[in-house]
Formats: sequence, structure tokens, C-alpha cells
Amino acid sequence: MYLLVLKNVILNTSETERVICMIWPIRGPVPGVYYANARLMQVVSDEVSGDLRIRAVFDEREERELVYEGMYYSQLDESSVGFVVTLAAEITPAQLIEPEYRQAAARLYDDCGADDAFLRDMHKRGSRLFIHYTDKGGYLVLAKRLIWEKQETSQKAGENTNRTSSG
Repeated sequence: MYLLVLKNVILNTSETERVICMIWPIRGPVPGVYYANARLMQVVSDEVSGDLRIRAVFDEREERELVYEGMYYSQLDESSVGFVVTLAAEITPAQLIEPEYRQAAARLYDDCGADDAFLRDMHKRGSRLFIHYTDKGGYLVLAKRLIWEKQETSQKAGENTNRTSSG
């Protein structure tokens, strides 16, 4: 399997847009990287259970349900349907100062009044920051863990297989 990462760069001199492509060979799981190339079909925040449930199609063929358990905050919502997540990874609160995360971090701080001390405390208590790269920018989810389930394609509705957890 190969991971294709696209990044848009605006050049200061000519103000033209260029696309830089990097292909990274992946042989098995990569620490901190959870999934790639997923089109979001449904995004539901279940306030009763505290879960964020996302139905996604991977590589335009395999459907899975992604469940962010113990979700405290999410920048993904029903308006995110149709987005293609090119890469979903885990980052630390300290990484939010890096240029690639600044926009998503600013939304996080504005939306829920969080600060660095609060995020460090949440991290110590087991919450994790997940970043989702899309062509519209980065989107953060603060949750305890990510579980993904392959959707059953047979007659047995409601049963899921291949349950995998990130925590």
C-alpha cells in the first residue's frame, strides 16, 4: 500500500498555485496515523453517549464506521459530509503551535474557550487530539479513543466485523 499526500503551496514570487505530491510506501501500521483517503458520508454527534460517529468510504469502495468515544470537542460535523480526509493522525497539544495546525487550533480555542493548560490537562486524563487533513484544511477532534468498524455487507444487518481501537 502507498500513501499519497498532497499539499498546496502558494509561491510568493509568481502567486501561482502548485501541487506537490509525495508518495510514501507504507508496510503495515504507522504509529500515530489512523486512516487515509476516506470520504465522509455521514457525521453524527451523539450527545447522550458522548460519541462522534462517522460513516466513511475508504478508497471509494470499503465502508466503515468511525467512532470517536468520549468526544469532548469536534470540528467535524454534518457540514463536513462529502469531505475527503486524506490523512487522519494523532498529534500532541504542544504541536498546535506549528504552522500547519494554527488555523484548527485557533478554531478550537475560540469555539470552546480552551487554552494550552486545559489541553495538557485533558491529555493527561487520557483525551487525545486527532487531526484530519482535507482539501479545506485541518479539522481537530478531542476524544478518548478512535474505534473503526468495517460495515457488514451480508444479510446480517447491525453486526459489525473487524472492530479495531486506537486506545
